[in-house]
Amino acid sequence: MQSLLSRFARNDKGATAVEFAIILPVLLLFVFGIIEWGLYMYNRQVITNAAREGARYGVLMRAAPRAVTDDEEDDAIKARVLEFADTFLVTFGDYGLDEEDIIISRDDIPEEDDTNYPPEDSFKFGTDLKVEFDYEYEFLFLSTFGIGPLTITGASTMKME
Repeated sequence: MQSLLSRFARNDKGATAVEFAIILPVLLLFVFGIIEWGLYMYNRQVITNAAREGARYGVLMRAAPRAVTDDEEDDAIKARVLEFADTFLVTFGDYGLDEEDIIISRDDIPEEDDTNYPPEDSFKFGTDLKVEFDYEYEFLFLSTFGIGPLTITGASTMKME
């Protein structure tokens, strides 16, 4: 009996394979977690930049006062935000960009002399234009462990020029 036990104790063939099999799932979780977290951080930056692009598009000064309504202006801003996000988002599958996720608000600054403002259907100089964009980010691999979806909110406020 002693010789049989000592023979097994000296034979360590396959120990490395067993150790590797134990460590491999943890290693894969760690590597894929880093990759997916990096993609999340990148897409968070893209959503923030999309809101900034929309706000920038809305506040650019034109040669003449805009003869469009706020609704037409909002549609153009939303289209710019969605175009930017669609171009630069890195996702796998249907990522569900929707105009309802974009909120545009204008805060008027009261002035003593309203005669300097453009017509009522146009934007007003000095008005804050705020663009908010919400996006539901779903992880590809980490979602199997119950992580996500996370809501990414990008917001930008600029003064109309």
